[in-house]
Amino acid sequence: MNHRSISQQQAERYLNWHNIVSALERGHDHPQGSSRDVVLQRGEDTMLSRHAWIDGLGALVKTGLIYPNNPAKFDIPTIHGSVGLFDDKSGQ
Repeated sequence: MNHRSISQQQAERYLNWHNIVSALERGHDHPQGSSRDVVLQRGEDTMLSRHAWIDGLGALVKTGLIYPNNPAKFDIPTIHGSVGLFDDKSGQ
């Protein structure tokens, strides 16, 4: 299995309006996907997960956690998240 992590700085090299609009246009060439969301809460903290599958493109699981007290308690950001992207043919 290949695992790849990129930093915000690395991602920003590819995030420009031309690339973003091109990706959105290409996304509309595929059939409409299916998705499902899960929201869990624990006090003031929230976990959000979205699962999506588009035939011919792949599957994705995105999870984010929102801890509103992080800046005051730990001097770290409020939101943290990750994305898992899976191949449509093999699931890898």
